[in-house]
Amino acid sequence: MLKINYFNLKLFWIFISIFIFLINENIVKSTELDCHDVFISHFSNNINNNKYLQVTVINPQGVVSFSRDAISYISKGNYITNVKLFPTVFSNSEQCVHSQLQPFSFDKKKISFGDRNGIIINPDGIFVYKPIWSTVGELKFNYSCDKNIYYGWSKSHFISFSFITDHELGSPCTNL
Repeated sequence: MLKINYFNLKLFWIFISIFIFLINENIVKSTELDCHDVFISHFSNNINNNKYLQVTVINPQGVVSFSRDAISYISKGNYITNVKLFPTVFSNSEQCVHSQLQPFSFDKKKISFGDRNGIIINPDGIFVYKPIWSTVGELKFNYSCDKNIYYGWSKSHFISFSFITDHELGSPCTNL
């Protein structure tokens, strides 16, 4: 009769499971693109009219601003910039909707830029944001990243941005 040592069998299966887990983790990590590699991929003439940038800023008083609009790659200067005015909504701009106060009223939006170059994103990781509504002037930082979210601090403001293929802020509703 064959005697089975259950302790050794359990130990064997634990080692096999850990081995398979480590192999899978290594395979997944080697196939994932680093966020810096994804960032650099935006610096080419392949950026089309369907590329947008979403920007969120939190100021030291906790007011959140949100904007999303079209961007373009400028090959002559090797940077990405805004194409349009980047309307921005704010958490402290409330409006009554269905008898309830709602933050981020689109009716109280502010225009961020009068022309292009209000946003400048360089391939070396420098992000410059110069909205005309800013009370502290230009916000400039070297980004950090996690997947498609890029972020940094400037003048006690937290800024995050991401490249998206969605619509601009204030687009008409199509699925009502």
